[in-house]
Amino acid sequence: MRYLFASNLSKLFALILTMQAACSLACAQDVSGQWNMVANTNYNFILDLQQSGDQITGTMTCTNIASEPVDTISGTISPDGTVQFTRKRAGQWTQVYFGSLSDSSGFMTITGSFDHNSQGQYPWSASKTSNPEQLISGIKAETRQAYNPPNLSDYAALADLSGLNRQAIDKKYDASLVIHDQMMARPLDPGEIVLNPPSSLDYSQYVTMTGNQDGWGGCGGRSIIHIMNIIKEMEHPYTPDLSFWYLHARQDELIKNGVQELTKTLVENYGICTEASFPSDYDTAKLIDNLGDRDYSHMPQITDAINHEAGLYKLKKYGKSTEPTVANITSMLIKHGPLLAGGSIPLVTGNYVDHISGTVSGGLVEFTRERPGEWTQVYSGSISNNIDNLYMEGTYTHSGSADTFPWNATLWKSTQSNPAQGSIPSDISGNWAMKANNAYDFSLDLVQQGSQLSGTMFCTNCEGHCVTIVGYDDGIQAFKCLNSYGDTWNGNGYFFLPYEKVAENLGYVISFENLFSDRSSTQHAFSARINVTAQKRNQLIIKVGAEGHEAKTVWDTPCQVECIDNSKTICIDVPLPSYASSVWPPAPNQWYVEITNTGPGTAKVNEVTLARLINETSCLSVGKFRTETYAAQSLPTVTQGDTAKVYVTGEGMVAMPVLMEWFSLKFYPDQFNKFRGSLDVSYPLGGSAAVADREVKIYRKSQPSCLNMPPKWTTVGSVVTGSDGSFTFEPQEAGVYAAAILDSIGNVEASSSEASGSEASLKASSIPPELTYVPKEISKVVVNPVDEMRRPTVSPEVKM
Repeated sequence: MRYLFASNLSKLFALILTMQAACSLACAQDVSGQWNMVANTNYNFILDLQQSGDQITGTMTCTNIASEPVDTISGTISPDGTVQFTRKRAGQWTQVYFGSLSDSSGFMTITGSFDHNSQGQYPWSASKTSNPEQLISGIKAETRQAYNPPNLSDYAALADLSGLNRQAIDKKYDASLVIHDQMMARPLDPGEIVLNPPSSLDYSQYVTMTGNQDGWGGCGGRSIIHIMNIIKEMEHPYTPDLSFWYLHARQDELIKNGVQELTKTLVENYGICTEASFPSDYDTAKLIDNLGDRDYSHMPQITDAINHEAGLYKLKKYGKSTEPTVANITSMLIKHGPLLAGGSIPLVTGNYVDHISGTVSGGLVEFTRERPGEWTQVYSGSISNNIDNLYMEGTYTHSGSADTFPWNATLWKSTQSNPAQGSIPSDISGNWAMKANNAYDFSLDLVQQGSQLSGTMFCTNCEGHCVTIVGYDDGIQAFKCLNSYGDTWNGNGYFFLPYEKVAENLGYVISFENLFSDRSSTQHAFSARINVTAQKRNQLIIKVGAEGHEAKTVWDTPCQVECIDNSKTICIDVPLPSYASSVWPPAPNQWYVEITNTGPGTAKVNEVTLARLINETSCLSVGKFRTETYAAQSLPTVTQGDTAKVYVTGEGMVAMPVLMEWFSLKFYPDQFNKFRGSLDVSYPLGGSAAVADREVKIYRKSQPSCLNMPPKWTTVGSVVTGSDGSFTFEPQEAGVYAAAILDSIGNVEASSSEASGSEASLKASSIPPELTYVPKEISKVVVNPVDEMRRPTVSPEVKM
């Protein structure tokens, strides 16, 4: 239409475009909601706005001065995004705020200046996410409690959530993520509390690959990768371990496209590809500015094939973050498996509440902050009394350094007893907003008694941290946590968080739900577990392949220069090369893992196992999935500069199909509270027959307490088919049952569909379901099955 009528309506169209452009921001954006606001650098507010047309009203609540009242505001917003509003304290002062609205990468910001009683201009800014789900709406300004360190929810509004626009490996992202998720933390539904929990629980047996952030950011992402690896290992043994670099790169891509709810979108909608296919080697990621930005163009880049692989490995974020009580964490571990936990975690980061003591006299202040056994800081400064605040500034020293560093602090007059401008205050008690060394923000809570000072300091913008909770032990009253600092940190990469320290360290926990994956029909059905311990694992080159084919490099001296990985053990599950299905099962001395030790010391090979996930199409319940494994018997030690090939023990012959046949196993309830069934076999050349005198196992289904664990089938009886292939079974209790037949080595050869054994359902129907089976190949090859219900313990070198 535009082009058809342009000759006659060009002026009108141009006018319409001009009007659309002028009102696009106002039409597209509604500033209603809660904003994180900073005024004059030191004062932090929740700015709660409501917009109606071009009018805005709302409240401002100071979050770092407990005694400040809630003030109302009113003003306007113009079509070009200009914001103006007034804040009045009747009989005291009036402030007029001007600002400009912008929206970038999913975050709305207002920046501008304000005047106080028409005296001077002071800077202010406010920000909030464009996505309503990420608003701080759950934290009502009127019910916000006074600051009480170290609970993050009490200083959440002090922090700038713009770090969520940063990359997953940025510490600013970590800090904003932790604060955001803690602000969203809610109580656990009482129905989710486990009333009689077992005395201990430990999922670390499912841990293989562990991450190492080496002082970089990325603790949240690496914890998510740990959780995904554990849950996928619980689902199917030897599932390939997943790539942190893919999470990092994909998340950066989503941020640039304005996608919100990154964790949910990434792990649930897109998934994560494998580490071996997308190595997290940051050696080529060089700094390009002083903001911490890096050039990642020389690292592996996302392709359609990589994204397709990621789709095989997905989780679902089970819900919003949850308040971290001992009962909540214990119950969530039991029901959902490993948990993402975030907070200040001073047990790991050292960000404790520190006590201070000192003196004040004649407008001069001096106090000491001490971390016993670590360091001492001495602060000295002077106090000034301004129109609307008290202000301190000076320098401090840090033990072990000859340098001095600047600091300053501000306190609103309404929070102390001497408001007279210019005079020396008689009492400086109160909660001061403090900045040290131009970088670190603190809540300085002072109490003055005569000339003596006491109080606390707590850093409000120091990094938050995330870890993976993998278990608990009532015997030692502690939760077992996996950190992301490598396996040399704290001896093995784990630490115990005492129950009594939970509130001090954690701000929230999040659980995840497995999304079923079946890689059995893909090349990822074939995998290998490789476990090697060296002086440093980043000195190793590891390849896997079959003789006569090109080997695949799955580990190549990563992170020696950037994001340095000083871990010792590499225990990683990797997908085998794409030709695996054509050379399977392994013949003797056919498949190998090649290990080159480029560094000092020796490299001890602990395990090399090849695995294949099989979906038994003849099994509709019991034995649906099984994993066959082949392990190397000779595990060498590789000296510096040497390369060793570790061959996997194979079978004496390659699989030779000798017979194709179809089993039909029916199992259904009748009207007499019994199960009836029949077993028949069909032959490839035609014809079928009842299978007489064949043992049929009866199984009862149970769901482990952890919902991310596969169902467990327990043998409850066995019957023998009659001459017509039929059989009956009378259950002793209600439940879900199935029938199965086993081959000569104990593998499930065929199983029926599930049948309910409740009294009501036993009477519901006597008509057997029609079942269709795909032919099963009978082979002379004997494999080593891994029972999906009774898996062997995974044995990485990172054990408590």
